[in-house]
Amino acid sequence: MTDKHDVLKQLFTDDNDVNAEELYGLLSPFIKINQKSKNIIFLDPAIKHSLKNKIVLFLLAKKVLFLLGELETDRVRSTDIIKETGIPKGSVNPTLKLLKEAKGNSLVTTDKDGYYITSYQVSKIKTKNILNNYEKDN
Repeated sequence: MTDKHDVLKQLFTDDNDVNAEELYGLLSPFIKINQKSKNIIFLDPAIKHSLKNKIVLFLLAKKVLFLLGELETDRVRSTDIIKETGIPKGSVNPTLKLLKEAKGNSLVTTDKDGYYITSYQVSKIKTKNILNNYEKDN
């Protein structure tokens, strides 16, 4: 490849190429992370958010912990979501499926290691104002 094609390399990204300010702006109104235990604290204890929002916030917080070197991966299994958020299994799995399979609007990705949110999906969540647009479900 010649030098004249080097500009095309700017099109490459990796999953961790996240705008930190964008991610902070998404999360700061809704969560905090306990510095010592690394537990995710939802600022509204009544959780007025939809289940979709709560799971998206949880996965975004896990991405933060990963990006800061506090976790080895940002992949999260559904059993971990159930355990750490207290959301019932009967709600977590169908909600993850909806978030993953939304035609053209997938907000969650999955692989053999678990569920996660890509850098592209972070931008989509911000651009489409997802965390403020979902109606409360249940």
